[in-house]
Amino acid sequence: MCGIIGCSPTNAQWVRSGLAILHHRGPDSSGSLVTDFCSVGVNRLSISDVAHGAQPLTHVSGQLKLVFNGAIYNARELSKELGYQGLTDNDGEIVLELYKRHGLRFIDFLEGMYAVCIVDEQEEDVILALDPVGIKPLYISESEEGIYFSSEVRGFQGHGLKNIRRFLPGSSYSVKSKTTHRRRLVVDEPRNLEELLRDSVESQIPREVGWATMLSGGIDSSLITKFARDLERPVISYTCGREGDTDYSASVAVARELEVDHRIIDVEDAEIPELVELVVRQTNSMERWTIAAGVPTYIVARAARADGLKVLLSGEGADELFGGYDEFQGVSLQDLNPMLVQYQQDLGTSECLRLDRMTMVASIEARVPFLSAKIIAFARNLSPEEKIGMLDGAHTRKVPLHRLAQKHLPALVTERKKAEFSHGSGLSRRISDIARSKYSDTAIMKLDRELSGHRVSSAEDAWYLDIWLQNGGREIGDSMSEMQSRGLFRQHFNPYLAIDERYMLK
Repeated sequence: MCGIIGCSPTNAQWVRSGLAILHHRGPDSSGSLVTDFCSVGVNRLSISDVAHGAQPLTHVSGQLKLVFNGAIYNARELSKELGYQGLTDNDGEIVLELYKRHGLRFIDFLEGMYAVCIVDEQEEDVILALDPVGIKPLYISESEEGIYFSSEVRGFQGHGLKNIRRFLPGSSYSVKSKTTHRRRLVVDEPRNLEELLRDSVESQIPREVGWATMLSGGIDSSLITKFARDLERPVISYTCGREGDTDYSASVAVARELEVDHRIIDVEDAEIPELVELVVRQTNSMERWTIAAGVPTYIVARAARADGLKVLLSGEGADELFGGYDEFQGVSLQDLNPMLVQYQQDLGTSECLRLDRMTMVASIEARVPFLSAKIIAFARNLSPEEKIGMLDGAHTRKVPLHRLAQKHLPALVTERKKAEFSHGSGLSRRISDIARSKYSDTAIMKLDRELSGHRVSSAEDAWYLDIWLQNGGREIGDSMSEMQSRGLFRQHFNPYLAIDERYMLK
């Protein structure tokens, strides 16, 4: 719902400049805090306590301040449990009370998506934290000059770009003591997936602003839309596509079955090159699937914003939790769960990165009910056989979700073959055709030879990499492997590295 930026020692001008760059993340208002030891700022997209919840937020003690990006879905429950009466009804204020009581362990109690910065004026400390898989973005750069942080790489304004790394998901960090706390995701009590998902959908529907769902007609987005519709309120859904595309026909059928207000958005071929450039700039990525899927994500977000909405519910994360992608087929049982955990930890470099940047550039907040901490813990507690196995005599991926779909969705959804977002919308083919018109095989091979740190195997690779380089990519890193080591791009799966403390179940 916002963009945050800051540094320690203090540098008010750097923060002001960064806020201007990140204006799209929060066009409703801006706020900043300058102390003797730090400067922090925030651009706000007003969703929680629209009238009075401006940031920075202040604890009732007056000694703690907060800027944050995201949403705390269990804020009301926590406030009641702790007996905390805040100065506003902004859901982020409870973070300050939890920090006051538990120090860096405050993240253990949060349900939500969040990138947090707490300014502890009494201790002259800055505390940073990120949700369990990095749904929301946070990047930092540490050197002898101090620490700089921002919601987007572009916010660093050229400062220490080759030192920037992604903040560790599921952790909190004290700048003063250089102490890190890692959160463990624990299954507190056995609950069924349907109950967890229904609760997550309900908690993520905003109370004060307009919202909708992103509906492709696949299992994940259809379940989200179905459970939202079951709350007995009007639901709007959006799909990017045109007649003849698989998402078009599937989403229309699901929307008709669920009786939702369905809106299909298309884009002319002439606009696609401009949109591809926008996606590369905003994501700071040249990865093929990020860019191809980023175009329809933006098209939907732009339409929702034009319709006066501020929040979109998405089905992202289900494949990483329950084994939905083709590459999970045939993975050995001993490697499947560690592989899924690595994919989850990399969401902030892949699907969540694309979803965040391409909705926020339209000043829309995307929410992901499948990625609640409780559902993540539930999924990690399942055996590999419970995720990929036999169902009705057929070898099936995402078995728990298929069972839910069979119970609640029409057969046209449960029997539909999975399609990647850009494929289902038909845009992947259209983008690929444009790329091939721009780059010959000779040009592709030449670029591959010249850029030894990057793999260029297609016209799309060449096109995206060219745009990335023209927008200062070299300032961020010289090779893909080096940038992967800083968490800026998704990792290649390594079973020996995946079975480590990231597999955070007791």
